[in-house]
Amino acid sequence: MNASELYTLLGHWTWIAVGVVLAILEILLPGTFLIWFALAALVVGILDLVFTLTLSIELIAFAVISIPTVALGYWLRKGRGQSARPILHERAEAYIGKTFVVIEAIENGKGRISVGDTLWIAEGDDCAEGGTVKVFGSQGNVLLTTTALESPVDQA
Repeated sequence: MNASELYTLLGHWTWIAVGVVLAILEILLPGTFLIWFALAALVVGILDLVFTLTLSIELIAFAVISIPTVALGYWLRKGRGQSARPILHERAEAYIGKTFVVIEAIENGKGRISVGDTLWIAEGDDCAEGGTVKVFGSQGNVLLTTTALESPVDQA
């Protein structure tokens, strides 16, 4: 039995099987790309079940349906954006613009500030212990600060 005879025998189940195989591959492989082709294959299988299409029409339908499903996947993925909590190596970036309490006085440009339950090294204008500073940047694991007039809000 050759591929053409097998396809004729299976009919719409061929597209449904292709959709299921693509969905399984999506689970096994990283990314979110094959699922949209799986959806298109399942739609073609259902269309073939309802309308009994020829192979050429099925292939055209698969190509045409794949375009909006992949575009939908791109749109959904793009809409996610970045998370509210940055990944670990960018954590200092999340504190820019926020105000914190000085725990160890900033003298000669260096001290420590309290960020949540963690102490961070701070560099910037001298500020007494208990004072408030605003973070305006970072260099590695050091927060760059300037004295602030507003009271801190626990924003960590």
